[in-house]
Amino acid sequence: TKVLPYLSFLLIFGLVLLLVLFIGNRIKNSLDKTFLGRVDAVAGAVLGILKYAFSISIIIWIFESFKLDWLDSITKDSVLYPWVASVAPGVSSFFGDFLPFFKETFRLF
Repeated sequence: TKVLPYLSFLLIFGLVLLLVLFIGNRIKNSLDKTFLGRVDAVAGAVLGILKYAFSISIIIWIFESFKLDWLDSITKDSVLYPWVASVAPGVSSFFGDFLPFFKETFRLF
């Protein structure tokens, strides 16, 4: 009886996940047949680039918080480093204006 709530959650979660995936695939297949399919592909590429830039920026932010000496020597001639490194701090300060706990969470960094 202790396992029953977890089992029911997993069952409901799995069914909802399958339903959302099914509906998403149906919508994507119908969009691929129209001009919006091209827009969807371009928007997906742009969001993918932003997602990876944000993820890499978080990793850079963490490394910079450790104040590692070798990081400066590696990144001194980089062209993209200043752009990518500023993404996560910029996003956190943007959301910090709307959500005060964001500023408190990241103020040490």
